[in-house]
Amino acid sequence: MGLPNNLYTPEEVAVKLKMSRRAIYQWLTSGKLPGLKVGQGWRITEEALIAFMNSGDPTLKEHEEDPE
Repeated sequence: MGLPNNLYTPEEVAVKLKMSRRAIYQWLTSGKLPGLKVGQGWRITEEALIAFMNSGDPTLKEHEEDPE
C-alpha cells in the first residue's frame, strides 16, 4: 500500500473550504473529518476531503466564514 497522492494540511483545507483553522482541527479531533496524524501534525487525503464535503454534514455551514 502506497501513500495517497494528495495530502493537505489543515491550513490548506481551511483555505479551500473558506473555513477557520479551528473548525478543521475540531473536525479532525472529533473524527468528523478523517485525517492522518503525522508526527505533531495532521494530513488530510483528497479522498477524505471530498467524501466529507459530499456528506452534507450541517457543520460545514455552521463554521463557514468563522473568524479565528
